[in-house]
Amino acid sequence: MKLTFIILSLLLVLMGTRAIASVSSMPQSQKPEKAFVCWKQMQSLIKRDGVVQTWRAKMRPDNTFKYTAPTGKLSRWWTLDKEAGYELVVKESPYDRLIVRYSTTNKCAPEVATVPVKAPIDGFTDAELARTLKNAQGGGLIYSWSPLMDHSVRGIKAIREVAEKNKLALTIVLDPNVKEADALKALKKEGITGVKLTKSHSLELVKRNTLMHYPNIVMYKNGRMVGPMVPGIMGKTTYSRVVGKYLE
Repeated sequence: MKLTFIILSLLLVLMGTRAIASVSSMPQSQKPEKAFVCWKQMQSLIKRDGVVQTWRAKMRPDNTFKYTAPTGKLSRWWTLDKEAGYELVVKESPYDRLIVRYSTTNKCAPEVATVPVKAPIDGFTDAELARTLKNAQGGGLIYSWSPLMDHSVRGIKAIREVAEKNKLALTIVLDPNVKEADALKALKKEGITGVKLTKSHSLELVKRNTLMHYPNIVMYKNGRMVGPMVPGIMGKTTYSRVVGKYLE
C-alpha cells in the first residue's frame, strides 16, 4: 500500500513537471515592432487612424502570431499578419477591407488592394451600434447571450437590475448562430419577458470577442467603447463592481 502511494506520488510529480515544461516551451509573442521587419514602413498607414489600445496577439496553428487592435474610429480595426514573402496590414470595416502587403524580399515595397464587403442590414449592426452610442446619455452596457448557455439566459435578470440601479442604458443582443425558436423557449423557461431577439451582427463586437463566450458584457461611455469584453455570469454585486470600474 505504501509502495503504491509512493509510485502514484512520483507519477503526479512527473506529470506536473512535464506540464510545466510544455507550457514554458510554448512560443511567446513579441511586441509587433520586433515581430515585423516592415514595421517602420507600416507606420505611415497605421498613424492615419491611430491605435487606441495595445496590440493583442493571437497564436495561429503554425505557432506564429497575428495582432489586432482597434483604430481611433468605431468599427474600424487593424490586423497585422504574415504570409509567404510578405507582411500584411489589414484595416477592416463593415463595408470594406484595405489590405497592404509589404514585401520582405523587396525592401518592404507595398502592394495595396481594397476588397468590398457586404455589410449586414439586419440585427444589431455596426450602424445600430453607432446610433446606440450616439444617443445614449452617459454610459451603457451591451449584454450578449445564447440559449445554448443556460446561465447566460438567467443572467439577463441580473444585468437588467444592475443597469437600472446604475442608470445605464442596456442593449441585449443574441448569439447570431442560434434559432430564434430556441431563444424564445429558453426565455420562457426562465420566465423572462420583454427581450427583443436582436442578433449580433457587428464587426466591432466580433473583434471584441463577444461571440466566443456567453454571456459577456462590453461597455461604452460618452459615445466611445471603454474597457475590455468581460465574460462570464456574475452576481449583481460583482457586475456593479465591474461596471463601476469602467463607467464611473
